[in-house]
Amino acid sequence: MQAYILVLLSTILTLSTSVIIKKTQQGIKPTFPHLIMVNLINSIFGTLCFWVLGKFRIGVDPVVLIYAAIFPLFVIGNLFLQLLVYSRVSVSFGSLINTSGRIILSILFGTLILREPFSLRLLLAVLLLIAAALIPCRNILSVKTGKSSLFFCALWFLVAGGMAIFCKIYSIDERLTDTNSMFFFTNVFCFAICLVLLIGYRIKNGTGSLSQTMREVVRPRIVISMGINTIPTNFVTIVNVIALQLMPLSVHTVLTSSLALVGSTLLSLWVFRERVTRNDYIALILAVIAIALNP
Repeated sequence: MQAYILVLLSTILTLSTSVIIKKTQQGIKPTFPHLIMVNLINSIFGTLCFWVLGKFRIGVDPVVLIYAAIFPLFVIGNLFLQLLVYSRVSVSFGSLINTSGRIILSILFGTLILREPFSLRLLLAVLLLIAAALIPCRNILSVKTGKSSLFFCALWFLVAGGMAIFCKIYSIDERLTDTNSMFFFTNVFCFAICLVLLIGYRIKNGTGSLSQTMREVVRPRIVISMGINTIPTNFVTIVNVIALQLMPLSVHTVLTSSLALVGSTLLSLWVFRERVTRNDYIALILAVIAIALNP
């Protein structure tokens, strides 16, 4: 029961991030310096958050530092691509891309590498979810920016799957006991990487475009949004790590992906008033069936 409660909490945090990112992106062009600045702000809030949670004491462990040095690549890439994808497609379609990446890559890793059990019911649930993710894909090609949008969606597919696999590896590594320090240093490394990218952009393009972007990004609405976004963005990973210690990767992926798919479709329809096509409804029905079939 505890594992399923954590899965539900993970879904709520994931959907909260989608709402915040989508609202933040409305009316703003997602240029490269803008994306870096948003990641920079998010990492600052994340560092402060885990510093406070650690009661202003952070342990230093070599193994933790290795994980913390690798994970920022996924964190920055995920937020970077999420901002890009949600500026081009609906919340429901973006969630479909994220879901398909997590399912296909993490299930392959869980069954082939970790030798986790794979039942017929789980196979059917996965196939239904993959179908749910693929059915609306042709809609994206009907718009003018279809090819470039599809490219960013494909990259997010890979990063989403990579994050799911990384979290599983982290959750089963018995050498790791200090999760708070792990995510503190993850945000520190994220800040350092974004700062280097920002300085590199300034050297290449001069101060004009960078200062203009900073005036656009460092506004109360965006800073407050990224501050609030720190909570679901950082804690969803912690929740997933704990849940993965209580259930197989394959089952966890199917449950979280199904619930996120249903929730994002409802958000797209009720919150953002986006056009939901017949294919979207078919995908929603398939996802609900997959949830029912999950062992």
